[in-house]
Parts: sequence; structure tokens; C-alpha cells
Amino acid sequence: ERRKDILITLFGDMIALIVGWHLFYIVRFELNWLQGAELVAPATVFLPSLVMAVFWLAVFAFFGLYKRLYLVSRFDEIIRVGKISIIGTLLFFFLLFTDDLNWNADNISSAKNYTFVYWLLTFSLVSANRLIIRTTQRMSVKRGFGLHRAVIVGVGETARQIYDDIRRHRTAGLDVRGFVNQKTS
Repeated sequence: ERRKDILITLFGDMIALIVGWHLFYIVRFELNWLQGAELVAPATVFLPSLVMAVFWLAVFAFFGLYKRLYLVSRFDEIIRVGKISIIGTLLFFFLLFTDDLNWNADNISSAKNYTFVYWLLTFSLVSANRLIIRTTQRMSVKRGFGLHRAVIVGVGETARQIYDDIRRHRTAGLDVRGFVNQKTS
């Protein structure tokens, strides 16, 4: 189950990142929203989109975005994606500057605009992907799919209250299979 969650999230992120790179191309060249862009052929966008997707997947993996995916808070996950995508974008921006491309005041301003638009697309699409996946997971769990088996240690009133709480909150992801009587010697 954990491996399946990771693969689905990873695949969805990869698609979102590739789409984001292509949308960035459209914004930059087709719509000409960003000034100073030199036209490139659309066919030359695919390989860079794969390279950028691998870059982002590595950044996300490094910062733990593929750990503990089961029923995580959607809000918390979007906040984490936002923070990590800012770090990744700054790293990407830094790598551009170390490439010595004769930076001056004009192209630095353009680079900032490019970077912001690219970050916004990346953050939005990856967040949307994760929101869709986590919402689908929650809906499945509410229907009784993907639950983790559990037992409650104890048979008293407290154990019964815990059982009732778990049944009321199906999104906890637990399927109580029984109670274990705890005897003291």
C-alpha cells in the first residue's frame, strides 16, 4: 500500500511537472507574457521538461515529500510543497546564475519574472495533483478501502470509547478487528 501511494504520487508529480514546464513555455514564448524571451522550437521543450521533472523529483525526495503519504493532512502537504518548491526554485535560480550568462540588470529582472512564473506553475500543479490524490485516498478510506488492521488493547469502557471514536472517524484509516484482554499478574 505504501509503495502504491509513493508510485501514484511520484507519477502524478512527474506529469504535473512536465505539464508545468510546457505551460511555462506557452507563457514565455507563445503568449509572450514575459519580455526578453528568444523563441525556441516547441520540440526542444520535451527533453528539458524531463530533466526538470527529474530535478524536482530529486528535490522532493531529498526533502521527504514521498514519505508518510498515507492520509496526511492536505493542507499540511500543500504547505510543505510550497516551502520545498520555493527552495527548489531558488536552487534552480542559483544554478542559472553560476552558469555565467553575462547577467546584467535587464536580464536579471527577466530571470526573476521567469523564476516566479515557473515557481507558481510548479507549485500550483504539484499541489493540485496532491490534493486530488489525497482527496481520492480519503474518499476510499471512508468507503472502507485501504484501511489498516488494528486491535485495541483492553476491554473496558475506555477501549469501547476508542473503538467508537475510530468508527466515527473513518479517515483515521483503521479497521478495528477486535479487543485484546489485558490481564495483570
